[in-house]
Amino acid sequence: MFSKPEQLAQASQALFDAQMRTFQNLTGKAVGSVQQLLELNSQAAKANAEETLAAVQQLALAKSPQAFFALSAEQARANAERTLAYSRNMSDVAKGLQADLHKTSEAQLQEVRSNVSKLMSELSKNAPEGSGQALALLKNAIDQGNTSFEQITRASEDALVTLEEQVAKAAEQFSQAVEASLAQLAKKEAK
Repeated sequence: MFSKPEQLAQASQALFDAQMRTFQNLTGKAVGSVQQLLELNSQAAKANAEETLAAVQQLALAKSPQAFFALSAEQARANAERTLAYSRNMSDVAKGLQADLHKTSEAQLQEVRSNVSKLMSELSKNAPEGSGQALALLKNAIDQGNTSFEQITRASEDALVTLEEQVAKAAEQFSQAVEASLAQLAKKEAK
């Protein structure tokens, strides 16, 4: 099929190189997102420790039960707002990763498709007579591989969208629960 074995080796090497670049790019994007999450967690833990210490000091200085409960309600509200901000930041990291993965995957897929198209063209030109059926089978296998990759990409994107929606929904439910608790606490304090 190839006029020279070197052509086959070069085509195989080019395809392998493209796959390795894709893997390296995707891995780099994932590692970058993990680093962002670690930094976010580190910042949140540090801020939480500092704010907890400040809150304990304020609560210890409360002069009456009403002042204590008012400070407690204020701290709970501030904690809810920080939790929502943290959830949004996590969601932003996930969205950024999704966009990066999609962009990288699409670029690499286009490169691989171009290389495969060139390879198929070269194979067709140099194919011995009677090899049409083998070429058709190879083309079909390539098309099925492309279709599978596209389905996996769509499924991954759908999973990330679902995750983002669930995080947003959980953050909203948490916020509503905190607000309801604070409202009940305020009612008790008013009595």
